[in-house]
Amino acid sequence: MKGHTDTVNQIKFSTNDENIFLSCSSDKVLKLWDLRVSKSIKSEKTKGGCKNMAWNSDSSMFGFSNKDDELITVYDMNKFTPVKQIEFKNKINEFEFDKINKYLLVTSISGNVQVIDSKTLDPSPILNIEAHFPPVNTINIDKSNRLFATGAADALICIWNMNEMLCQNVIKKGELPIRKIVFSHDSNIIA
Repeated sequence: MKGHTDTVNQIKFSTNDENIFLSCSSDKVLKLWDLRVSKSIKSEKTKGGCKNMAWNSDSSMFGFSNKDDELITVYDMNKFTPVKQIEFKNKINEFEFDKINKYLLVTSISGNVQVIDSKTLDPSPILNIEAHFPPVNTINIDKSNRLFATGAADALICIWNMNEMLCQNVIKKGELPIRKIVFSHDSNIIA
């Protein structure tokens, strides 16, 4: 499938439709694709290259962040238009919506994970978790919404209890920063 004019940086499949996915590229374009027609069905020019994208649990909205911004732009999926911008004091890295549309978890260069109310998208965090020695590079929520994992420059992977927002396990992985983590389909393995 062709559509971008530069390197594709990331794709994210819809949480409720296996035929729909988003892509972002170094060409500074965000695209919505439908595999059934094998082409892009909507696109929008962005200010900068893609840093991260995430769907909410029912795919009614998604978030997008540029490489050089301290903000997340939240889009209405049906209209494919921005509905809210959440600005942060520090540069952000990855973010994810939880599986029940309650929280938006945002990692930052400050070493914190900010817990945002995903219904109001109010930029004032419900909770600010001091998670790692800065920066926190990556976050992933398991399929059951019981756990989330963070990885950072401190070469640690922390496993957190979603209900209590407390760290329940720490894994040391050498001396290199953790850039990306993901739970397996059954949440038994972290890659």
